[in-house]
Amino acid sequence: MKEILIVLAIVLVMGAAEAMFPLVKSAIKLRKQRKLLNEALSNLATALGLKDAYTETRGSGTVAAIAVRIARAMHLPKQEVKRIEIAAKLGDIGKVGVSGKILRKPGPLDPTEWSEMQRHPIIGEEIMKPVGLLSEAAKIVRHHHEHYDGSGYPDGLKGEDIPLGSRIVLVANAFKNITLDTPYRRARSKSEALHELKEHAGSQFDPEVVRVFGSMIDRV
Repeated sequence: MKEILIVLAIVLVMGAAEAMFPLVKSAIKLRKQRKLLNEALSNLATALGLKDAYTETRGSGTVAAIAVRIARAMHLPKQEVKRIEIAAKLGDIGKVGVSGKILRKPGPLDPTEWSEMQRHPIIGEEIMKPVGLLSEAAKIVRHHHEHYDGSGYPDGLKGEDIPLGSRIVLVANAFKNITLDTPYRRARSKSEALHELKEHAGSQFDPEVVRVFGSMIDRV
């Protein structure tokens, strides 16, 4: 409950700040608005670490940086790149609504626990949707665990029905997870990670996103 209240408080502050922008936009420069947003995002990302040490260690900023590079390499509009960056930073925000025992469980989750874990993208969307600055990224967060063949969650979307931003974040997250030590396996090299991404392209991952990422992996 403490973690949820902290996140909600941050979101409410962002909402209040956003509501003020039209009233004072002649006095506040765009860069100040962006600074406020970035500070709020940092606070939200920090709040994730309250319940899940792995989420904190993983480094949301790094995942976001990878996602942004992929989006730019795919020549997406600046506004879409920004939405993807926000979604990559806040992809796991919904974990504040998942039991800490489940998040910290060292072994496999049972069906009931897995069902609760699969709700975190929906919770994340619900947290972000009311705030205009975050609402456009909320859909990306909801679908960032969908698989290209329809086997993902929460809605079982398939192929291009999955928002492109979600497909990009999925690849960025997967690469980071593969190259990081976790409670389940040791970190692997970039080349090994790319091999795994290619192996699951067309099933778990969007083949085009994997192709683009593979062409720029040396710069990550």
